[in-house]
Amino acid sequence: MITEKEIWEAAKLFLRNPYWKRYYDDAPSEYSKRYVLLSFFWSETRDETKVDEAIKQAKELEKHFSIADCRHALRYCGNNPKVVYWRERIKELTEREGKDNEEPI
Repeated sequence: MITEKEIWEAAKLFLRNPYWKRYYDDAPSEYSKRYVLLSFFWSETRDETKVDEAIKQAKELEKHFSIADCRHALRYCGNNPKVVYWRERIKELTEREGKDNEEPI
């Protein structure tokens, strides 16, 4: 089990860096903020069981993401396979919600 203390210990390391602090501070929802904290945790821990648990929790949070949350995740995910995932998720939510896709992806 991952404790809040462990999550915040990892977060403290990341939040010293202005880029990662902005990633957390600019998260548009509590789901997004928790997702960011979990990503800090799984990046820092060496316990594979806890990494798996953090990723599982993050995937559950993704189910609640709004378009803004997905755009935020896309903005910070770097150049990896998640780019395609976030673009598809934005497209899916945009179509489902009947909203214009105002920002370029």
